[in-house]
Amino acid sequence: VMLSRWCPERKKYEHKAVSSCSLALASVHRTNITTVEGVGTLKKPHLIQQRLHESHAVQCGYDTPGLVMTMFSLLVQYENISMQDLVRNLSGNLSRCNGYRAVLEAFKVFTTTPSKERKYL
Repeated sequence: VMLSRWCPERKKYEHKAVSSCSLALASVHRTNITTVEGVGTLKKPHLIQQRLHESHAVQCGYDTPGLVMTMFSLLVQYENISMQDLVRNLSGNLSRCNGYRAVLEAFKVFTTTPSKERKYL
């Protein structure tokens, strides 16, 4: 999931991807939570979901929600990301059957163009 919380010191929202199953409920008080269901739909998938599909990076589907949310959080947090940012942030996503090469290939497009995700929130 992606957590979004207002930071009064910086006077802006801060966004980060977290593993929802290891998060205490009380720690998300006054926090907006975006789940994978809030990113795209079946009829109009988000570009992240389209890229995974087009690159054949989805196999069993076990890891897909985590990959989508990690990438979405990165695009919301930063206007420009590098391949190193991508690898570092995806490293916590576990997969049963994916070799990650197709995932990195699918997401490489996001390292070449600035992200506009933040202004849509």
